[in-house]
Amino acid sequence: MRVAWGLALAVLLLGSVAAAEPAELTEFERQTLDECAKKLGVGPELDPSPDGKLIEHIDIVVLDVFDEHDPVPDFVDVFHTTTRKVVIKNELLFREGQPYSSARALESARNLRLLEQQLSLVMVVPLAGSAPDRVRVLVIVKDVWSLRLESSLSFSNVAFQNFAVQPSETNLAGFHTVLFGTFVLRPDAYAFGGGLVQNRILGTGLTAQVSAAAIYGRASGEVEGSRGQFVFGDPLRTARQRWAFGTGVYWDDEMARQLAHGRTARYDAPSTAQADAIPNEYRSRRYIGGYEAVRSFGLIHKYDLYFGLEVDRRNNVHTPVAGESPAAERDFLKAWVPVSDTRVSPFVQLRTHEERYLRTSYIETLALEEDYRLGPETLIRVYPASSKLGSSRNLLGVLAGASMTWALDDGIARIVGENRTEYELDGRNDADAVVATRVATPRLGFGRLHFDGLVHDRYENYLNRNYQLGGDTRLRGYPPTGYQGVLKGPLLVALNAEFRTFSLDILSVRTGLAVFYDAGDATDRLSHVRLRQSAGIGLRALIPQFDRIVLRADWAFPFNPVRDYPTWPGAFFVHFEQALTFPGLETPTVMVPVPP
Repeated sequence: MRVAWGLALAVLLLGSVAAAEPAELTEFERQTLDECAKKLGVGPELDPSPDGKLIEHIDIVVLDVFDEHDPVPDFVDVFHTTTRKVVIKNELLFREGQPYSSARALESARNLRLLEQQLSLVMVVPLAGSAPDRVRVLVIVKDVWSLRLESSLSFSNVAFQNFAVQPSETNLAGFHTVLFGTFVLRPDAYAFGGGLVQNRILGTGLTAQVSAAAIYGRASGEVEGSRGQFVFGDPLRTARQRWAFGTGVYWDDEMARQLAHGRTARYDAPSTAQADAIPNEYRSRRYIGGYEAVRSFGLIHKYDLYFGLEVDRRNNVHTPVAGESPAAERDFLKAWVPVSDTRVSPFVQLRTHEERYLRTSYIETLALEEDYRLGPETLIRVYPASSKLGSSRNLLGVLAGASMTWALDDGIARIVGENRTEYELDGRNDADAVVATRVATPRLGFGRLHFDGLVHDRYENYLNRNYQLGGDTRLRGYPPTGYQGVLKGPLLVALNAEFRTFSLDILSVRTGLAVFYDAGDATDRLSHVRLRQSAGIGLRALIPQFDRIVLRADWAFPFNPVRDYPTWPGAFFVHFEQALTFPGLETPTVMVPVPP
């Protein structure tokens, strides 16, 4: 039974893994360390055994965005607000006069890298002190340019698909306050919006995020929906933090459409003789709200206990057109429209993991240090729902999952399995399982090989939700989500291989290449899987003065023809972030800034 293997995916082999050796400094990091140490008048030699030694001094160096290594004139830095040292100091888990701890130094560096992508380079290194039992800590960070105009673009030989642009100021007054606007253009609609993000409010651990956008139909020019969110709380930041809390509200109200040649596609019901020509669109509304509190136990072996309340309402409505027969409408609803559902649930959740990390580079970024948690992780979440509290179903929901991560020298291997089951007494069950894996090989000459696999299966599909595969990520070059011909179904299989070169410094832009092969399908059952394939080439670029996130440009060539979607000369995409999301154990939390 599919339910049996779905449950089995949530129980993976757990075991002990030797801690990975600290990563060597890249050429870029070594050069930066030497230059900063010289300016401070100290030696750049790292203390080989700093643990337990007294911290006699902490130097915090905030590098300008542009320096003598960049072709951009240094006076341009005048238009950028440099991060205040107190912002950096607030993230450090050690102080002068305390014994040095490598674990706290590494955790401090990880926290700094998570600061809303405000810092590109982050280094926390122990240098030799004035005596054998002393150590001097040098903290080096490099700001990214805070005035940004991030954008993404997708188009193919058939049609324009998507354009998005987000102007922002990400370091308002030097306190890492983010103020941004957004504009998204699709063939059928466009959206205007904006938002604000503030971490460490008034020096505390509190964080807040708020954003909203109005959605306009291109044909009518009128508002046809909106989306937004509000998040506030004190999230878990360090291994020693014992309590956390958060609250969040999200909404997404818009028209869901399937497009053909830039216009709304038409649906022809298989059960009727006439050509129905039903516009393939429906109103999709999603509202989520919740509150959670967290109690965290342990230092190396962590146990995080969550409890709280969540409300999740899905409302999907199709308005029949004139002359639409009941039979045609039933076919359309079954093929495209998810079932509306409301769930009000108290919940309790336990997540376990280990505070051990691999420090490496050239996996998701170029020439910058990255951190990946090693060892086992487990998760179990239980959430009942009752019609007496306003829910659509009386159910017991269980989410269980596990993952395991190994260091492969300076590479990494991870496997993840999760299973969600919502059991309802009247048979309206909904359940899905996922297995994901990633292997990034150790360095092979001038690059790394990445192997990625993903299986999603909605083996109980009362809510009538389907996966869609194609576009610019796991099956590059095929019709993207929302387009006629997109691969669709409750079962998704994807396999990917990508070779990414290391980067060269070209006018201070870290530039690399990629070649890739994608295969996958989305359908209704395993016996119907027919792997579509594509291959292509890509360019990867990282500008440390502007971001830690890689900019990628891919040109993909599908192997298998798709109806009404010619495959030559392929499709071209320009996006931030790598095409393959690094898999991880998805931990539900109201502090996630997008609906799950």
